[in-house]
Amino acid sequence: HNFVLFPTAMLHGDPFLDNVVVSPNATMAGFVDWEDAAVGPRLIDLACAIVGCCYRTGRLVCEYEWMEALMHGYSERIHLESGEVDAMADAMQGALLCNAFFRYRQFNVRFPNNPRMANSHQELVDRLLSLDAPEHRRRVSVACR
Repeated sequence: HNFVLFPTAMLHGDPFLDNVVVSPNATMAGFVDWEDAAVGPRLIDLACAIVGCCYRTGRLVCEYEWMEALMHGYSERIHLESGEVDAMADAMQGALLCNAFFRYRQFNVRFPNNPRMANSHQELVDRLLSLDAPEHRRRVSVACR
């Protein structure tokens, strides 16, 4: 997929749950920590949000019901083009690869004195590889429609 041809938007750059703030009555939510913000293919941030919010710890397979809920909320404002839907599994793999690299570098190169975290990148690599299975790619595509 040629991601540069997809629609662009302002990207948060780190759309994970630890960067979401929700009001006490849950009527408002928003992102904090905008230091990685950039303009780019909107699919990238969406794939990162799915990777960061739609997996249970220790599970290799996405919680597709969570992904469908996220996509339902997203699609109330923005409709994905068919090419973006087709590229979502690849974008998710890219997000997993980036985060696996970050964890590897963080806990094996920069701060190697935390043996509990030394292999934390492996879970993300395993998730990435699980997305190669045709059934999982199909489920991702269905969840995005």
